[in-house]
Amino acid sequence: MNLEDFSYRENDITIITACLEIVVFSDVPLEEGAKGFSKFYQEFRNRFGNEVKLYNTANMKIMKTVDSEVLNMVPFWLGGQTGIPKGDLGIEMHSGKTSKDAVPPAFDMYCDRTSDEPNAYFRMVLPVDWFVSDPTSFLELVHSAISDFPLLSGYAGYSFFWQTRDPEIMEKAAEYYKPWLKRHPGFVHGETMEFVETALFGIVAVDWLTLLGSTYTEKLGGAERISKDLDNDIEVFPFNNGVIIQAGSLPKIGDVNRNDRLEAYQKVARYLMGLRAPVEEAWIEGFEPEELEEWFARFD
Repeated sequence: MNLEDFSYRENDITIITACLEIVVFSDVPLEEGAKGFSKFYQEFRNRFGNEVKLYNTANMKIMKTVDSEVLNMVPFWLGGQTGIPKGDLGIEMHSGKTSKDAVPPAFDMYCDRTSDEPNAYFRMVLPVDWFVSDPTSFLELVHSAISDFPLLSGYAGYSFFWQTRDPEIMEKAAEYYKPWLKRHPGFVHGETMEFVETALFGIVAVDWLTLLGSTYTEKLGGAERISKDLDNDIEVFPFNNGVIIQAGSLPKIGDVNRNDRLEAYQKVARYLMGLRAPVEEAWIEGFEPEELEEWFARFD
């Protein structure tokens, strides 16, 4: 199946498209996690900063053109300088022609600075064909991006990208991603903002790469114990703040209609079942409660 078929265009605008993504969650305050947060962003900027065209922040109503000053905004926020906006911090960047044009590469982040429970997410969105048969460059990007990140958990693999601030676009995107998510378990829902608080309660998703911070790694007995517990077709890579669990040599989307339920992903999901976030803490636009529960249990 051609992954480029998982897109919907209207009037020369990409409403929704399949993508590769790297998503990481943290539960540390901005000041404590700034170094690792900045490293994640810089890895994106170094590779894709010259491709992104439009951006907005949490307090902007419309997207504006990206320039060098905009590309320096996240490092400025994370550098502890005076003049940082009050309240929560968030930014979105993408490479489309207009605000509604969902074109990777894209980046978005959010840091909650106002609640009693700090939470943050950082996300890179890459074209679905960024690699075809050799994932080395993607794996290197993941390893480098999270090397200093104060990771709680995360995931990397196939997902969807659309503009989430426009209700009309959101409604159209949901019409397409809902059947795709139900049929192809290797896709993760692409609205990371809906999962950032869910991630405080447990692991949100098992993916081709499932990322565990030190807390979850220690709960499972450490990197060496995890590696021994999982089968030979599951690779475990330790890093400074946890482990990366790789389910197979390449990411896949699977197909429940053809009974392709991604056995390697299932093995990882069963192993991590005790760490899963409660489904009642999650939400996906367009899904009824039973459908949501089924999607979160798709690898059981």
